[in-house]
Amino acid sequence: MNNSRQSVTLVIDIANLDGVLSSILGRKPGRFDRPDFRSLLDWARRSFGGPVRGFAVLKEPQNPRCQPFLGTLRAQGYSVVLAERFAAANGVCSPSSLEVDDHVCAHLLESSKSDVIAMVGHDMFAGESLSEQVARGARCLAIGFPELMSHTFIEAGVELVDIEDLGVYARSLPRFTLSIN
Repeated sequence: MNNSRQSVTLVIDIANLDGVLSSILGRKPGRFDRPDFRSLLDWARRSFGGPVRGFAVLKEPQNPRCQPFLGTLRAQGYSVVLAERFAAANGVCSPSSLEVDDHVCAHLLESSKSDVIAMVGHDMFAGESLSEQVARGARCLAIGFPELMSHTFIEAGVELVDIEDLGVYARSLPRFTLSIN
């Protein structure tokens, strides 16, 4: 735990985290399989003591049943960033780009002026974006499942944080572990 007050930007790639969780579970995650997103913001506040700005990035939901989820994220303190709209409004990339959410996450990471920048996800786009932030002196974290993260995080000098160690899941996940003797 750090006693100084450091500002934090926390960017969550919702689709990436959900996809990786699906691969761990071997099925589409149910409501109770997903992380408690509020606890990620709480962890950042406790760990760094300063203001935390959380962004939840996802593609425009095609199903109206997703609206309550978006409302929950907002109520928990996240700015919900609909990737296609954000990309069009900010000239990030074509809103129809297959990887529009990745490009938006990268843009949010690159434009942050926070002391600590944390990416919740596993994609190479984020690692490349964080390398510039490491160079400017920001403390950068990749939060997720380290065994499934892109090598670009390590190459960029980003600290890897196991999301399960943060206590955001209601139960343990069936992950593989390696023992080196």
